Amino acid sequence: MRWSRGCIFGVSLVAVLGCGGGSTSTPPATTPASPAPAASRPSPPPAGSASNKVAARPPAASDRAAATPDPKPAAAAEKTEPAPTAENAPAETAPVVQLSADWAKLVRVDDLTNELSDSAKRLEANLKKQPDFDKYIKAINSEAHLTAMLAALVAAHPDAGGWKGSAAEIEASALELAHSAETKGARTFRAAQEFQKKIAERIGQGASGAAAEPAASAEPTDWAALGKLADAMKQVDRSYKFIRGSMSNAKAFQDKADGVRHEAAMLLTIAEIAPAFRAEKDFAELSAGMHDAARSEIEAVDSGDFDKAKQANTAINTSCQNCHNRYRLDQGKAGDFNF
Repeated sequence: MRWSRGCIFGVSLVAVLGCGGGSTSTPPATTPASPAPAASRPSPPPAGSASNKVAARPPAASDRAAATPDPKPAAAAEKTEPAPTAENAPAETAPVVQLSADWAKLVRVDDLTNELSDSAKRLEANLKKQPDFDKYIKAINSEAHLTAMLAALVAAHPDAGGWKGSAAEIEASALELAHSAETKGARTFRAAQEFQKKIAERIGQGASGAAAEPAASAEPTDWAALGKLADAMKQVDRSYKFIRGSMSNAKAFQDKADGVRHEAAMLLTIAEIAPAFRAEKDFAELSAGMHDAARSEIEAVDSGDFDKAKQANTAINTSCQNCHNRYRLDQGKAGDFNF
């Protein structure tokens, strides 16, 4: 049974305002003849200027001694940043992420292609008129990056079949569309429309597209090259809201079981690739918490166990809060978790 979901282009901003300042200590009193510290004096005039020639005499020894700044105050002013803890110390780079062996068993290729189609429809809805393109350009850019990620996931699924060829072209067109949606204007609007049409055409062809030849030794997908974590987090937001809204009672759960399973599959998928976007050592553990909770939700749907589904829903919410408490609240407006 195919279900539908509304289009959401929302932006929730979590702003953390902080203020800080240091106390200014009063320097010791000096005699009027004492020169100011070197840091407070104006820079000397350029070599060759008239004023430079006038002051060209070598300073007396007493002048040189007085002009030499005391290094101790400067050293005292330096602030030492606290050493990172073992849990949150960043690695040199984000890890290379490969999809787990169980991923394709829990996530059906239809989950990915249906979500890919929904993403393309959201793009189309905001590319009908240039004023909408200019107004929602950031959301369009983000959605296009998500479309590219979803296409890459389709191509990576072992059951993709003919979708592999279509997915590869969709990914390329989505990245071009995202690039177009970096600048407002008629020219970039028309370019974005053309790329959206190519995406829709290839989705329409679906599995009838020519299967891509498998590489002899395929490299792991560079997920971070397809977008930002914030782009993927929009999928998490939509998926969890649907699951949460389906848990009011057993009947609601049963009526929306297919949708709940689909959204749980998408949460599990994002949890699989999320560590590729962050280098912090504890981020993979936080992502694993979401992965385990989403897996429990899938198993609850498959067994028709409403009580287990409610527990999994709580676990999903807890995993969200654990990660947001660690990262989201100190990210500011430009953070990966603000979407």
